Amino acid sequence: NNGNILLLESDQHSLFSYFVWILPLLCASIAPIVLFCGSLAKKTAKALAEPINNIDFENSTTLHYEELRPLMNNISDQKRAIELKTREWIEKQEEFATVAKSMKEGLIVLSKNDCIAYINPYAEDIFGHPVHIGAHYLTLTTIDTIKEAVRAIHAKGSFEKEFSLNGKIYQVIAHSIIESDRFV
Repeated sequence: NNGNILLLESDQHSLFSYFVWILPLLCASIAPIVLFCGSLAKKTAKALAEPINNIDFENSTTLHYEELRPLMNNISDQKRAIELKTREWIEKQEEFATVAKSMKEGLIVLSKNDCIAYINPYAEDIFGHPVHIGAHYLTLTTIDTIKEAVRAIHAKGSFEKEFSLNGKIYQVIAHSIIESDRFV
């Protein structure tokens, strides 16, 4: 009644301001837990993976995880099959090389991109110099008949013509042989 006014005030805080205030505390308390869990997970994964990484594929009798036995058996079977196919391939390659080396005709096998995949000794003698496997056929010769033969086997699949080199006459017989899209 004396004219004085009493003003009572309280701070009004929003949910966002509480979140901003508590966020550093949450981060400070959660960060060590996350770091500890990450470190523990790394050690556990390493301990689990180490026996798998150290598997001796030659001696599958010592497995730390018996659940891997079927996988090891499959790997062993696949390895034996690959070794068998490799031996068969090497034998066929040796047979081919034996036949091709004993031929009295020149034999040149080109890949699809016209690089030399095989050349027998007689063919090297015809051109007068050794040839590197994998080199383009033009490193062998620039004789127009040979260029014509390569163009023809790409276009028509075969070619036949004679040419003269160093006073001798040679007959070029070229055929396209495509097997598994590998050689021409």
